[in-house]
Amino acid sequence: MSALKLVVVTAGLSVPSSTRLLADRLAGAAARELHAAGREVDVRVVELRELARDIADNLVTGFPPPALRDAVRAVEEADGLIAVTPIFSASYSGLFKSFVDVLDKDALAGTPVLAAATGGTARHSLALEHAVRPLFAYLRAVVVPTAVFAASEDWGANGADGSLAGRIDRAARELAALLGARPAAAPRPSRSCPSSNNSLHCAHTDGPPAPYRSTQHPREPGAAPMEPQVTDNAEQSRFEIRTDAGLAGFAEYQRRDGGQIAFVHTVIDSAFEGQGLGGKLARAALDTVRERGESVLPYCPFIRGWIGKHPEYVDLVPADKRAKFDL
Repeated sequence: MSALKLVVVTAGLSVPSSTRLLADRLAGAAARELHAAGREVDVRVVELRELARDIADNLVTGFPPPALRDAVRAVEEADGLIAVTPIFSASYSGLFKSFVDVLDKDALAGTPVLAAATGGTARHSLALEHAVRPLFAYLRAVVVPTAVFAASEDWGANGADGSLAGRIDRAARELAALLGARPAAAPRPSRSCPSSNNSLHCAHTDGPPAPYRSTQHPREPGAAPMEPQVTDNAEQSRFEIRTDAGLAGFAEYQRRDGGQIAFVHTVIDSAFEGQGLGGKLARAALDTVRERGESVLPYCPFIRGWIGKHPEYVDLVPADKRAKFDL
C-alpha cells in the first residue's frame, strides 16, 4: 500500500515560531497514530513565511513562481492537511488567507483537514470556529471535529485531555481515522500551474484576483506545434496569448471614453520566456485595436516600450498624448 501524503501548512512569521512548533507536534502525533495503525506516511511541511514574496507576486500577476507552484501542487495532491495559522485581529493571518486564495476552489474538496491556530491568549480561540473552520468548509474539505488552539500559557501544560497535549492527541487520532479509512490518493494534475491544465488567478487593476480556467489540449503524435494564438478575452478585459501548452500570458486593458484602450499590465509566464511571445502579443493586440478604429493609451511599460521600438504603431496613440508617454 502506498504511503499517505500528509502536508503541513504553517503561517508563522518569526523564527522560531510557536505556530511552527504546534504544526510539528500535530504532524508528529498524526504520524504516530498512522504508524500504529499500520499505515506509512510521508510528511511535508510548507512554511508560508518562505513563500510570502511568491504569494504576493502570484496575486498581482496571476502566475505562481516555481517554489509556490510546487507548494500548491503538494497541497492539492495531499491525502490529508494540517493547517496552522497565528490569529491576528480575531481571524487567520493575511499570509495564511493569501495562500488559500492561490488554491483552486476544488483543491481541497473531500480532503481531511486538521485546523489549528496560535495566539497570545485563550480569548482568541474561537477564531478557529468562526473564521478558520468556515473557510475550509467553504472549500468543501472534511475538517476534523477537534480544532487545536495554543495560547502562550498552554505550552507548559500536559497530561490531561483538556490540555494542549491532550487536544493534540485527540485531533491527531481524528485525522488519522479519516486518513486510515481511505487509500492513498493517486497523483492528480496540479490546478495551479499554467503549464498543465490549470486554473490561474488573473490580475486585475480594480479588485482581487478572479479565477480563470485554462485548458491544455495535447496534440497528437507527429502533429506540428500550434502557432501562438492571440485572442481578446473581453470578459476579463485582456488580450491573451496561448500555445499548445496553454495560456502563456496576457495584456490587460481598460476601455475609456472616445474609443480609447488603456493598456495597464502585461505578463508572460516565466515558463514561456525567451520565445518572443511578448512581442507577438503586443503586435496582435495593437493590430486588433487598429482594425477596430480605436486608439491606445500605453500605460503599461512593456506596451509603451514596444511601441517606441516600432514607430509604425505610434499613430495609434493620440497626438496630444504622445509626449505624455515619451513617444
